[in-house]
Amino acid sequence: MQQRRLFYVSSGAVTGAAVGAFAGVATAGWQGAVAGGIAGSILGATAGFTLAKIEEIKEEDKRLASYRLLIGDDLANATALEMAALQSLMCYLAEFEKLRDALTSRRITRADFDKQYAEIRAGMAELGKLTGDARTLMAQRETDMRASLQREISRSNPSSESLPTVEQRRFQRERREKSAVTRPRRRSQRPPVAERMTHGGLESVRLELGSLETEVREDRARQDVRREEDLRAQAVQSRESTHNVNAAPVTHGELIAVYDDYPNKVLQLEAIEKQRVKSLQIMDETAAVMGIDNV
Repeated sequence: MQQRRLFYVSSGAVTGAAVGAFAGVATAGWQGAVAGGIAGSILGATAGFTLAKIEEIKEEDKRLASYRLLIGDDLANATALEMAALQSLMCYLAEFEKLRDALTSRRITRADFDKQYAEIRAGMAELGKLTGDARTLMAQRETDMRASLQREISRSNPSSESLPTVEQRRFQRERREKSAVTRPRRRSQRPPVAERMTHGGLESVRLELGSLETEVREDRARQDVRREEDLRAQAVQSRESTHNVNAAPVTHGELIAVYDDYPNKVLQLEAIEKQRVKSLQIMDETAAVMGIDNV
């Protein structure tokens, strides 16, 4: 089981990018993280081959358990990457606000602000490369996994419903967001332009990032429960079987439930990128108001 798990981890699309990225962070900071992510992406090129090999497994219980393992590793590593990206972005926001306040109170010079803000922008650009690669790989993985699982489910139920796509999930998410929008403040209540850029705008980003972080933490908690259930089922089966069987029994319904997180992961990575771009725009506008142009 451990050998097979390591094989799937090393050949998983998102898993490869995440493992490569974290290895890069440990050795060379964010620039190393991007290089590691690219290396992981190369490993991810074998993802289609891995799914094809799973489809060739004749024993249904082993085949379904193999799907479950691969999905679990993909989603767990994508979630870990998302948490790292969200926390990094929150850190960049906090550092920028410290810089802004220090310049406003004249505790640093404009030259100091210029230098340190350039470092923040460079770090956020590197972060964008990493999350962009992860989003591309996750989208491809979702497409491949959905097609493979659809074929698997159709073996026993040709009339089964299609699995949800990213676009369907996007429509549902946008509809929820529209229904949650509050009434805008009256024009006379809006704060001055500088205040919107330096305080209100970044606070809005922070709230969005906090909401995303809560969503990702819930994903991680759910994935942890599933992993514990898998391990418990594998232990029970190992005790009861006289053969070297290491695949826990998995149903089609359980596979569909686990797959359900794939489209959401693609959308979460898109949302993180959207807030990263928005943050940079607000920071640049703020710097321009303060007489500094780093664009």
